[in-house]
Amino acid sequence: MNELSMVLSAATNWGLWDRSVALDILLGLCLDTKLGQTGHPTCLQFTLNMTEAVKTYKWQCIECKSCILCGTSENDDQLLFCDDCDRGYHMYCLNPPVAEPPEGSWSCHLCWELLKEKASAFGCQA
Repeated sequence: MNELSMVLSAATNWGLWDRSVALDILLGLCLDTKLGQTGHPTCLQFTLNMTEAVKTYKWQCIECKSCILCGTSENDDQLLFCDDCDRGYHMYCLNPPVAEPPEGSWSCHLCWELLKEKASAFGCQA
């Protein structure tokens, strides 16, 4: 944890700083430098869970988003975005492939596995 994030964390914990403002400062750069895009989690309408999730991998803005399975951004009309972590997946790269975008929210296999692990830790089944 760098010095800025420690200061913001302490300020947030003491109630001196709104958590969403601190998260906007700590996260806000597309880590794919093609466009050098920035975006605040609150402007992007990220939930706190999604904000935490995107800090664990090389997040990409909507303009740079590629499928994490095949690595390309081709056929962007076929990309699904996980509602829990914002990773992109081509519908045809999924196993099994998905013919139509799902209605409502959609979670990727990585987020489902994480949910199962958390549920198991509490003695529940997901």
